[in-house]
Amino acid sequence: SFDFLYERNLGDDVGVVTVEAAYYDFDDESRQLDSLATLGSAPIRQGESYFYLLGYLLPWEVGVGPVSGKMQPFFRYQDYRHANKNVMAAGYVEEGIDIGVNYILKGHDARLAVVYQRRDLGAGSRHIDTVLLGTQLQF
Repeated sequence: SFDFLYERNLGDDVGVVTVEAAYYDFDDESRQLDSLATLGSAPIRQGESYFYLLGYLLPWEVGVGPVSGKMQPFFRYQDYRHANKNVMAAGYVEEGIDIGVNYILKGHDARLAVVYQRRDLGAGSRHIDTVLLGTQLQF
């Protein structure tokens, strides 16, 4: 695997830009039964995956009641290419996008998130749309 993270403070009145990218090569010998109930010819999780993320931490504080923090909109693209093209009935590439906003509190010790996700499950296949609400606390 390879992971790259770049964050740059553009100034107190401009904000912080974040760029992240990662690449993973899965070498997994797990196997499953295929639709004909025989052992599949290739490992089910064998393949490559990567993602790109772009985020921007806004420079000003936003108060919600007694809580104050900064907003960070972000965009992430993900791709997973299975080595076994029979893993999914309609294709072997899974793609996803995330568009969201983090509400950063106390530095990065606390975060609230709202994220829209879209996952495309193979060429010509169905997609899944999801809205996530999340929180993160660090001690």
